[in-house]
Amino acid sequence: MQRLSAAIDAAADFKESDHAAVEYTETPKGVACHDLDAGQRKLLRALLGTYFNRVPDGVSPLPSYGEAALDAVQFERNLLVQGQS
Repeated sequence: MQRLSAAIDAAADFKESDHAAVEYTETPKGVACHDLDAGQRKLLRALLGTYFNRVPDGVSPLPSYGEAALDAVQFERNLLVQGQS
């Protein structure tokens, strides 16, 4: 499994610094959604909808994603905009 993971990293030119940038940490990194403007929040809702709308209605968390829940979302910016830092 490790050999396959290393091969994928090599093919994608994924370095140790890339691993460090996306690793889980206790302190969130990136963009806090409570800092987004109205247009950006609308795009975030659309993005979440692409995932949550695929889940059956009785299970999907989308109906409960009010403003407070949306404020708790955090994105690592390197995952959102490839190639910009």
